Amino acid sequence: MKHTDFGMMATAEDVGIFLRALNDGSLLDEYEQAIYSSVYVYGHTGLLPGYYSIARYHEGIDAVVIQFVNTSKNNQIIGHPC
Repeated sequence: MKHTDFGMMATAEDVGIFLRALNDGSLLDEYEQAIYSSVYVYGHTGLLPGYYSIARYHEGIDAVVIQFVNTSKNNQIIGHPC
């Protein structure tokens, strides 16, 4: 992760690893996990000029889905759509 004037930046892979660790019990002990999950939804959102990111863990399919949304004025898709 890198610190910038906008906060912390991470790759999609970093965010995926973090969210998976929150859910598989490798990041927090059982007591901490109970507290965290009672207060927070496992996910992440981020905003930098030009894009917004959304990451969620989906327990039913054991997958982390990460989206990057273009927020520029023209809202044009750059590159190839997935």
